[in-house]
Parts: sequence; C-alpha cells; structure tokens
Amino acid sequence: MLTTNEMFERRRNRTRAILRKTGKGRPRLSVHRSSKHIRAQIIDDQKGITIVTASTLEPDFRKQGKTGADSSAASFCWVSN
Repeated sequence: MLTTNEMFERRRNRTRAILRKTGKGRPRLSVHRSSKHIRAQIIDDQKGITIVTASTLEPDFRKQGKTGADSSAASFCWVSN
C-alpha cells in the first residue's frame, strides 16, 4: 500500500509528464484566483521554470488601495508587467 506522500508524488509526476507532452514547446498560463487576490504565472514546462509572474499582492498594486478581487485588478496585473 502506498503512503500519502508516495501517492502525491505519483500524481505530481503524472501531471508533469502530461504537461510536457501536450505543451509542444509553448509556455502555459497559470492563473490562481482567490476571493481576495489574483496571481498569474507564465511557465515553461520544457525547462521547468517560471518566466514571469504577476499578482495583486505586488507593492505597485497595493499602493492604489484597491482590492484584488475585481476585473480591474486582473487588467492591472497584465499592464504592470
């Protein structure tokens, strides 16, 4: 019987293998949206690195005093980078 950590590792490796096969050399966009903030990353799965990241937690955005949960926050993330 596999332990919880072993099952997690297998699932993680399976997901990574699928992403490498289907990516065809293109970076992918990963967006995480919580109730308060938006985080986005462009990831190169071939090299296993994050190319660029943007978040409503960044100091430039926080200076404006806005919440990160609306559509203007999403557009700010992409304009700022």
